[in-house]
Amino acid sequence: MLRQFCKRVHATFQTPYGRFRLIARRLCPSRNRFAIIKTNRSLWKGAPSLRKPSGFHRRLFLLYSALLLAVVVSSFLVFYLHASRQQEKIYANSFERELSAYVGRVDNAIANADRQLVQIKSHPGIASLFLRLSLDENASASIKNNPEWVATTRDAIDGIHGLDPQVFQRVTVIGRSGAYIGTGFNNPDVPPETMRKRIDALQSFWFDDSFRLVRYPAEDLLEPQRPPVVSLIRKITYSGLAHSIVEIQLSGEFFAKMAAVALPASNTVDRSLYVYSTDNRWHAIQGDSSSLDSLPQQPSDLPDLYFAKKRHTLQFIQRSSNTGWLYAMTLPTSPLNASLRDLSVTVLALGMLVCAIGMSLIYLLTRRTLLPLHRLRKAMAQIDPVSLESNVTDSLLRLRPDQFQFDEIRDLHASFQDMLQRLQQSQRETTNAKEAELRARLLALQKQVDPHFLYNTLSIIGMLGYEQGDEHILDLCRSLINMFKYVSYGDSYTANLADELDHLRDYMRIMSIRYDGKLTFDVDVPDDMLGLQVPKLLLQPLAENAIKHGFTERQECWKITVRGEWMATGWRIEVEDNGRGFGADIQERLAGYWEALDTNLSAEANRGLMNTMTRLKYLFGPGMRFDCTAGPAGGALLRMSMTVESKGEEPHVAYRIGG
Repeated sequence: MLRQFCKRVHATFQTPYGRFRLIARRLCPSRNRFAIIKTNRSLWKGAPSLRKPSGFHRRLFLLYSALLLAVVVSSFLVFYLHASRQQEKIYANSFERELSAYVGRVDNAIANADRQLVQIKSHPGIASLFLRLSLDENASASIKNNPEWVATTRDAIDGIHGLDPQVFQRVTVIGRSGAYIGTGFNNPDVPPETMRKRIDALQSFWFDDSFRLVRYPAEDLLEPQRPPVVSLIRKITYSGLAHSIVEIQLSGEFFAKMAAVALPASNTVDRSLYVYSTDNRWHAIQGDSSSLDSLPQQPSDLPDLYFAKKRHTLQFIQRSSNTGWLYAMTLPTSPLNASLRDLSVTVLALGMLVCAIGMSLIYLLTRRTLLPLHRLRKAMAQIDPVSLESNVTDSLLRLRPDQFQFDEIRDLHASFQDMLQRLQQSQRETTNAKEAELRARLLALQKQVDPHFLYNTLSIIGMLGYEQGDEHILDLCRSLINMFKYVSYGDSYTANLADELDHLRDYMRIMSIRYDGKLTFDVDVPDDMLGLQVPKLLLQPLAENAIKHGFTERQECWKITVRGEWMATGWRIEVEDNGRGFGADIQERLAGYWEALDTNLSAEANRGLMNTMTRLKYLFGPGMRFDCTAGPAGGALLRMSMTVESKGEEPHVAYRIGG
C-alpha cells in the first residue's frame, strides 16, 4: 500500500496544478483534520506571465512605447497649432503693414488732388470769370468768342496743380449753365444742354452742406463712354451760393498704379486688392476678381482694421480715414500651408527619430528591470515538487533579497520563500498523517473480530436459557444482539428516530431485567416523527445517565419517558425521569458549557452529557437548543429542540422523511 501511495504521488506531481493539488487536497481529504494551504487553478492561470516573462516584457514594452508615442504625437500637434498660429500672426502683421502703406499712399494722392482743388476754386481770376459766366445767358458762346479766357484759365490751372502725371487725367471748371473750361487729357466739345443734363446728377451736391465730393467709380462728365474714373469735386461759391464746380479726374488705373508703387514686388505671394467705395460694392483693383463673393457684403459695421481667415484665403480689411472707403487685401493660404507642411515634415521626422531612440531605451531598461524576475522564474522552474528538500530548492532559498534592486521584487521573492517553506512543512505533515492513517488501518484489520461469532454465541446462550425454562436469558441475549448490531453496523453519523427508539427499548429491556422490574419505560412520539434523522446513539446515553445518577436515592418505581412533537418552526424531543434531578449548580454548568460550544468538536467532549451536547452542536449547528431543567415530577428533564432558520429549508443533518 505504501508503494502504491508513492506511485500516486509521483504521477500526480507531473502537472503544475497537480503538484499543488496533491499537496493541498488529495493528500489531505479530510477538511477537519489539518489546516492546509488552499490552492486553486487561478494561481496557475496567472502563472504563464512567470513561465513566459517575454510576454510580460513585451506588454510592458508596448505600454511604455504607447505612452511615448502619445507624448510625441501630442507634442507634435501642439507644436503644429502653435506654429500655424504664429505664422498666421507673422503674415497678418506683415501684410497689414503693406495694406496700411497702400491705403496711406492712396489717401495721400487723393489729399494732394484735393489741395489742388482748393487752390483752383480760390483763384481770383477763375472765380470771377465763372461768376460772370453764371450771369451770362449765353456763357458757352461767350467762351468761344473769347479764346483768351480759355487760355488764361488753363494757364492759371497749369500753374497751380502739381498732380502726379501717371494718375492725373483732367481738370475741369463747370458752371451752372453748362459752360466749362478744362485742361489735361482730351477736351471734347460738349454742347451746354448735354453738359447741363449730366451735372443734374449732382443736383443734391449743389445745395447740401458738404464741401467736397469724392466718387469711384464715377462717370466722366465730358466723355461718358470712357472707363470709370476717380472724381474729386469742390464747389465755387459767392456769398454762400454755389455757381460753379471744379473737378479733378484721376484715371481708372489709379488704384493699380498706387499698388505698384506702394506694395513690394513678389513672385511667391499672390495678392488681390479690392475697394469698397461710394456705390456700396466691392471692386477688384489687382488680382483675382472671383474672390469678391468671399468678402463681407455689408461691411459698414466692420472695425477700421479687420482680419479673417477663410478656408482658402486670408483677408485684411482697412478703412480709409480720408475717404471712408474700405480696402481689402486677400492672400491664398497655400503658401502658408506649404511652409507649414515643410516644417511639419521636418519636425515629424525628428519626432520619429526621438520615438525610435526612446523605444530602444525603453526596451533595454524594461529588460534590465525585469531581469531579477527572470532569475526568480528560472529558480522556480528548477523546483522538483516530488522532493522539495532538494539542493535546487535550497539554492533558491539561499538567494538573498538584497540581490534585487526593487522593493516589489524583493517582497515577491520573500513571499515565495515563505510559501515554499510552508509548502514543505505542509507536505511533511500530510505525508506523516497519511502514513499514520495507513498504520491505523492495518492495526484495525489485525484486531477485527468477526461479529457473527459473537452473535451466534449469544444466540446459543439464549436458547440454553430458554431450554432451562428461563425466558429472561433469551430476551436478554436477543436485546444485546440487537444493540451490538445497531452499534457495529453502518458508518453513518445519523439514524432514523425509529431505529434510535428501538435501540433504546433494547437497552431499557436489559436494564429492566437487571433491576428486576423496578424500571419502566414510556415512549410518546408521533408516527410522522419516526423518519426524522437524529445523531446515532442520542437517546440511550441519556437514559443510561438517568439510571446511573438519577435513581441513586430512589428505591423503586423508576420511570423514564421519551416524548416528541413537531413545532411551528421545527421539532422537539424530551427525555424525562422521576429521579432526583439536577442541582442548580449542575444546570448552570451545563448551560454554560452549551453556550461556550461552537460547531467544531471539543476536546473535552469525551463522555456523558457533554459528549451528546457536543455532537448535537456539531451536527445541527446554531439552530439546535439543549436545555437541562427540572421536570414536573421533580426529576430531570432534558429538552432538545431544533429550529429551522432558513425559509423553506430543513437542517443540514436532521430532516423529516415522510409525514
